[in-house]
Amino acid sequence: MSLKGDLEFKYKHGKNNFIIFGYLNLKNKNLNMAKEKACKNCKLIYEGENCPSCGKKEVSDSFKGKVEIIDTEKSELAQKLKVHKKGIYAIKL
Repeated sequence: MSLKGDLEFKYKHGKNNFIIFGYLNLKNKNLNMAKEKACKNCKLIYEGENCPSCGKKEVSDSFKGKVEIIDTEKSELAQKLKVHKKGIYAIKL
């Protein structure tokens, strides 16, 4: 296997040997990955241009801790973070 992304698998089944060739494009893999960011207004963690919850563009690339809020009415954390919609939120910006 080379670092360019070529794959070669050798498989032995009984007395028979098989070689399977394939190609994996690793060059563009990291370019298409969007970085998570947290909205400074509502703390929702998202990928994209605008916050899908409040629509603001003010973001923080560094945050500490994540919490997933599923039921905002029953969650004490949701009340502490002042969250009114389910989603994944930053604990500290």
